[in-house]
Order: sequence, then C-alpha cells, then structure tokens
Amino acid sequence: MIMMVALLSLAAAGICFALCYALIQAKIKPQQELSQRLRSIEFHEEDGKARTLSSRATQRGRDDRKTPNFHQRVIIPFQESLGRWITNLAPATWSKELEHKLVLAGKSKVWSVQAYAVFWTVMVGVGILVGFKYIAGKGDMAFIQSLMVLVVFAGIFGMLPLVILRILIQKRQEMILHQLPEVLDLLCVSVQAGLSFDAALRRIVDKMQGVLIDELKRMLEDIRMGLQRRQAMRMLADRCEVQELTLFCTSLIQAERLGTSIGKTLTNQAANMRERHRMRIKAQAMKAPVKMMFPLVLFIFPALFVIVLLPSLISLMHNFIK
Repeated sequence: MIMMVALLSLAAAGICFALCYALIQAKIKPQQELSQRLRSIEFHEEDGKARTLSSRATQRGRDDRKTPNFHQRVIIPFQESLGRWITNLAPATWSKELEHKLVLAGKSKVWSVQAYAVFWTVMVGVGILVGFKYIAGKGDMAFIQSLMVLVVFAGIFGMLPLVILRILIQKRQEMILHQLPEVLDLLCVSVQAGLSFDAALRRIVDKMQGVLIDELKRMLEDIRMGLQRRQAMRMLADRCEVQELTLFCTSLIQAERLGTSIGKTLTNQAANMRERHRMRIKAQAMKAPVKMMFPLVLFIFPALFVIVLLPSLISLMHNFIK
C-alpha cells in the first residue's frame, strides 16, 4: 500500500512538472524570443540596411547549423501528435467550438486546439491519480464506490480548464464593454471634426491601448489586406460576441448599405451606448446590498453580538453562580 501511494505521488509530481514545463514553453519562451528578435531588428536598423542583410544571412546560417534540442525533437512532436489524436477522437463540432472559445478568450495565438486538448487530458489524468490516492488513503472500498470516486475526481479536474477558459472569456468581454463607450465618443468627435471613419479609427488605435483597441487594429489590418468593411466588422463582432459591439457593427453596416450619414449614426450609437453603460452601473449598484449581506452576516454581525451581548451574558452568569 505504501509503495502504491509513493508511486502515485511520484506520477502526480511528474505530471505537474510536465504541465508547468509546457506552460513555460508555451507562454514565457515565445515572449522572450519575440523581445530578442525586436532588439536585434532595432540594432540592425541602426547599423544600416546592408549590415542588416548580412547579419540576418549570417544569423540564418548559424540557425541552420544548430542542432535541434530535446524539446524540439521530442516534446513538441509528441505534444502535436497527441493533440491531433485527441481532437480526431472528439467530434468535429467540439474542435470548432473550442477554437471559437479560444478566439473569444483572446488566446488563439497563444494556445492551439491541440495544446488545449493535451492540457485537458493531463488534468483528467491528474484527477484520476488524485482519486487513486484518495482510495488508497481510505483503505478497502467497494468497486462501485472506487469507480464513482475516480469519475468524480476526473470530472472535477476535467472541468477546471473549461471553467478557466470561461472566466477568461467573461473577463475579456467585460473589458471590451468597459472601453466601448469611450471609443465611440472619441470616434464620434473625430468624425464630426472632419475625419473619415477609417482615419478616425486609425488615429484612436494609435493613441489608445486595450483589448478593444487590439481587435480594432486587427479589423483595420483586415481592411488594409483587401476585405470589405462590412465583412471585417462582422468578423470583429464574431471574435468578441459582445451585444453592444454587435449592435454598433450592425448599425454601421446598415448605414453603409443605405447610404445614410455615418456621423449621425455614430452620434446615435454613442448616446445609446452611454445610456446602456449608465443603466448597467445602476444595476450593479442595486446588487451591492445583496452582495454585502453575506460579509455582514458572517463577519460583522457576530462581532456586534459579542460586543453587545457578552457583558450581559457575563453578568447573568455571575448572578446565577451567586
């Protein structure tokens, strides 16, 4: 029994280490490589175009001569093959839905469907190992009880990646919704000042930062690559799935089709968005007393009862003893 627990503990530790290593390789290492590439590009630009081309050719030759390390030769191909195998076993609709959720969470360039499937499988395996450890700690259990424990632990650990992804989506949508009224006001003022819609949007994108600004940058890049504005706006609404942003894109598409004034449409949308924002803040303020009830009951009321009733209880106890 002790040997089984030790083996299960070592297996769980190994899986946790592999998970942490995969997360580091997926998030931290690409950012470091990107910063190194940016610094090298800036350095080459300062030294001149000729030296830039020669240094890039030299660096490319050095990179070609480098032998791939263990991570490139073993871990990445194994992860990709395992991810493809898992996604092939799953329904096609599940893969498309998961890809769409990664886009909604803003992690489509960081996480792939195959990597997320591997992460989900690892979490399910960790849940099964924890279930085995729990069964070993409880001693003799019936087969049905052991099976139910394994299913429960596997289900809990399998739901964690989905819950994390859902939290990321909600947080990103809230950030977009919080920034949308300000962007609409600036866009309305810029268009009324004489700028075109694309020029005003480009100016706002250059001066501001945020999740919505990144999506607007991508929309402008799509338009610059040859997509129609209405199609780029539909893609923007699909990537965010925020009701207010979808309403704004739909209004601009209709204004472009009907030939109405974009400035008047932007003015109406900005006023409507400010009103929606005001009503949403009022709704959150009305929910505050209900949310405050739980800390009041759990923390403040017991302290008040102790302060108010404790002296009376002590005096009653002294009188009763006498």
